[in-house]
Amino acid sequence: MPIPLAQNPGPNAATLFYVTLLIIFVTAIITTVLAKWSRDKCLKFFRGYRITMERARGATLWGRFKVFSSGVEIVYDHPYVDPHGRRKTSYLFYQIELEQQVLSLFRYHTQLPPQEQKLRKNQVHATFNPRLFRRFYRGLRNFVNTLRDAFNAAIGAAVTQYQRSNPVLSTQGTTVTSLGQTLLGKFANAYEPLLEQYIGQPVILEVADPLNPNNAVQEYTGYLADYTQQFIAVFNVDHAEGETISEIDGVVWRTGDGVDDRYSLWLADGVFFDMVDQTRFINHSCDPNAKVEASLTDDGRASATIIALRPIAIGEEVSYDYAFPASLAEPCRCGSPRCRGLIIDEDALPAANKRASG
Repeated sequence: MPIPLAQNPGPNAATLFYVTLLIIFVTAIITTVLAKWSRDKCLKFFRGYRITMERARGATLWGRFKVFSSGVEIVYDHPYVDPHGRRKTSYLFYQIELEQQVLSLFRYHTQLPPQEQKLRKNQVHATFNPRLFRRFYRGLRNFVNTLRDAFNAAIGAAVTQYQRSNPVLSTQGTTVTSLGQTLLGKFANAYEPLLEQYIGQPVILEVADPLNPNNAVQEYTGYLADYTQQFIAVFNVDHAEGETISEIDGVVWRTGDGVDDRYSLWLADGVFFDMVDQTRFINHSCDPNAKVEASLTDDGRASATIIALRPIAIGEEVSYDYAFPASLAEPCRCGSPRCRGLIIDEDALPAANKRASG
């Protein structure tokens, strides 16, 4: 005689209610903590420092910089009393206002007190010389960003599968999916392969004021420290004499290849090195603070570096002598007291001047 198997009645209504309430409560706590901890990593470089903020239409603010998950605060050095007699101590920007109104943030090293100068130098060193864990974390985060859509799809598929077998989860499937995507979004961040390759490299950043009727563009030079969806952080650093400022990325070409580029580096007779990275835009000077050293190996591979000729202070523009041959010389306006008047190899200048006067 067959014996009927006992049927699993499943969780009762009270259990469903309390478990659902617990999921909502835990979800709210995790989301709140993540939102509170979340800060734009570019803005965090400036947190606690005295900064200068450049806004649209030329407006400027100064003060101590505070960063929050929903915006920033600039605390004035001294309270400000407006024409109506109101005493103001700080200025607040919500995130949407930062994106719409703020062009640039500056932290001037020479204007910082000694303790903050030291902290900044430590920050720069840690950024450009990351330890193993930091390199691993950045690599893992970039990997997650690359596969973010796949991870989101996997979370959705897992939740759907459990919804079929667990009635408790089926009531909160959307909440759990949202929580997973929130966790993924907080761990991951903007990933841009075009920018990632230049981390720690010299770059030129162009900033345009969308409200400026002349469409003026301001250029800032420095080393790419990091980037997010809203901001790009660039550091200026000092260089000691003989220090390598940057490796140069480029391609080798030879006479007859159909390339005509006077800004290529000369390697040997008929062999040239065309710079293809940001170092290409470093300006000429007749009294430079850096030089370019290039070499060609027997197997045809080339390498080039930019090396400091003397100490280069923070904020000082890096330059080198283009030393064009006489046949490619062009007028020079570098502004140096030692300006030769031509962008030309110094050894070829006497002969060029003699031809010009003859």
